[in-house]
Amino acid sequence: LRKHQAVVSTQSTGYNGFLNFNFAFPLALLALPIYAAFTMLKGEIRGRVGYLLAPMYTWFAIMFLAPHKEERFLFPVYPFISLAAAIVLYIIWKSTAFCFGYFYKHMKEASIVNISGFFILYICLSIARVTALESYYRAPMILYKDVYRIPEEGAVVCLGKEWHRFPSSFFVPEGAQARFIKSGFTGQLPQRYYENVNGTYAYRRDQNDGNREEPSVYVNIKQCDYLVDLDVGLEGPLEPRYNTK
Repeated sequence: LRKHQAVVSTQSTGYNGFLNFNFAFPLALLALPIYAAFTMLKGEIRGRVGYLLAPMYTWFAIMFLAPHKEERFLFPVYPFISLAAAIVLYIIWKSTAFCFGYFYKHMKEASIVNISGFFILYICLSIARVTALESYYRAPMILYKDVYRIPEEGAVVCLGKEWHRFPSSFFVPEGAQARFIKSGFTGQLPQRYYENVNGTYAYRRDQNDGNREEPSVYVNIKQCDYLVDLDVGLEGPLEPRYNTK
């Protein structure tokens, strides 16, 4: 795993789960020690919650040790992150009875207010995150709505340096093809499925596990009917400003 991930890219720091879960993420990370401290104070040890938290911590241990890190690697444990944060909030509410004794009634009410405030803050930050994604990162989706309306049968839609923002072939109309032209990227690009009955799982001999460039994926730009590109005012030998040509 480490050998094959290192050929893509390495990252010494961890994942920024705060982006997607804001304050719930640090609560989730602290769930196990908080639960252990709470059960020890009460003199009760219940393993069931530990079993519920185990998948999240196991997945984190594997993914944080891997040299190549991307936020999408965490999505399998997103439900467990939410569960762990909820367990911590429940412990905060439940611990008022044990810690404050005589003042339990008033502290319970205060705890409910605090937890309600946390949920309001969490919801507001989550809405802000969704709004930011929609406002600042929606350009490819808007563009490919127009690409999907391409009327020509068999049209070739080419991608150069914008290959990484191509969502999927579902955004290209039936009968059209998405192809790549040579750009400054020197890694391995996605391949097309074989056009036969077993095309979705047939082994391709022109793929490799070293992220090495495969020239056979490229087409000549003269074969392109449409080109998807981003102009930021910079150009290089393989990435000219196509809109000025």
